[in-house]
Amino acid sequence: MRVAETVAKETLDHQERPIPVPGPGEALLRVHTVTLCGTDLHIWEDDYATPLPMVQGHEFCGVIEAPPEPHTTLAVGDRVAVSPILNCGACYASFHRSHQRL
Repeated sequence: MRVAETVAKETLDHQERPIPVPGPGEALLRVHTVTLCGTDLHIWEDDYATPLPMVQGHEFCGVIEAPPEPHTTLAVGDRVAVSPILNCGACYASFHRSHQRL
């Protein structure tokens, strides 16, 4: 698959990478559309809590290539949108965001 990775401040590198193998509970998507937001601008400017390099574009939609296992209601060919609100809870950026006052 082809990715555009921000490798340094305001610097992209286009790369070919192997297609990832989904783990338990994960799906493989063929991404069709990616949007960029204010967070991506901060990443591009290297003004974000997560270090570079980073593949940007956490708001995207696509088609299921391999549904999650164990089996769910998702099937190959289903169109999906990914929620960028969920986070890993482990990295600095997600820890900081999850502990902000609302």
